[in-house]
Amino acid sequence: MNEPKKKPAVAFWATIILVAVLVLYVASFGVWCRVNRAGPGVIKAGSAAIWPYYPMFWLIDDGPAPVKSALRSYVIWCLD
Repeated sequence: MNEPKKKPAVAFWATIILVAVLVLYVASFGVWCRVNRAGPGVIKAGSAAIWPYYPMFWLIDDGPAPVKSALRSYVIWCLD
């Protein structure tokens, strides 16, 4: 009466991939901020390179206080 072990379902792996993508998105925002400060004209305001990070800018400006504080701290840490 031993039942074989089930393999992880597709939903499990989809969740893992989604979490990984979200973590990499936030991490890449810090890198983007560092590159933006690397020198004049590297990425100009209004360029197409900014639009993927509009949600992050919104969170820093108008997001919930804990999220806003954490993102600001992360960006400052990335810029140092």
